[in-house]
Amino acid sequence: MRYTCLSGPALARCVNPWPKKSDGGYVFMTRDLGAERRPIAFPAADSNGRWAGAVPDMRKGERTREAIIAAGRQIFGRDGYLRARMTDVAAQAGLSQGAVYRYFANKDELFQAILGRLDEELFEGSRAHRDMKDDPEGAIFAANLGFLTRWWANRDMMCSFREAGISDASYRALWEKVREDFRRRFLDAVEAQLGVPHTRELELAVIAAQCCLEEFAYSNFAAPMRPQVDPPVTVEEAAAITTKMWLASLDPFVFTGRERASSSLRAPSRAE
Repeated sequence: MRYTCLSGPALARCVNPWPKKSDGGYVFMTRDLGAERRPIAFPAADSNGRWAGAVPDMRKGERTREAIIAAGRQIFGRDGYLRARMTDVAAQAGLSQGAVYRYFANKDELFQAILGRLDEELFEGSRAHRDMKDDPEGAIFAANLGFLTRWWANRDMMCSFREAGISDASYRALWEKVREDFRRRFLDAVEAQLGVPHTRELELAVIAAQCCLEEFAYSNFAAPMRPQVDPPVTVEEAAAITTKMWLASLDPFVFTGRERASSSLRAPSRAE
């Protein structure tokens, strides 16, 4: 978690941000910032109960931080993880390098902030919002369509994430954690909705299906050497075919003796 001091020198040590307490001339509080909850520091009051200094405009600070994240998103998407530079981020945001470094200590800290939001978008966007007990094929299709729609919209950042994982073990570990979160959610849903217990074989089948989904997205949406398919694969077609791949992988462990779908799944035609 990043601790930001809004007045005075930066505080490197971890503090208990709530309830508020005075420590070294500052009062620490927390403020909800979307999915984040970060401590902030205000100047402590003097002996007469007056603030020792003016409280900075939090709205301006958050606008600046959001502008840096948006600029970083463009630079990492355009140049990739390895070639992206904080000088270019500053120029894109219309800020000095010093201003950027007040919010993000280095390139990796900014990149991780962007990836955190991307992970949340992919995870929430791929919720099936339907029960596999009633229509497992339709539920998997809805989840795949949500994932692939967001993968397509963020394909430049997904390529940067892939590049980072190849060059840095910490990003490989991060991607494995993302995969694990998706996998755990699916396995929990299978057990809760279909009554199928979690086994090693089932987990390996889900891993295989995950890899197929990810590689299909990369190969058709982002890879420099894409398959020569004319016309190009649409997101809807990709969701339909990868759903069939999921069903084939999971069939021996999940759907044996069970009606897989209320209706057959097909890729929509372009006329539709």
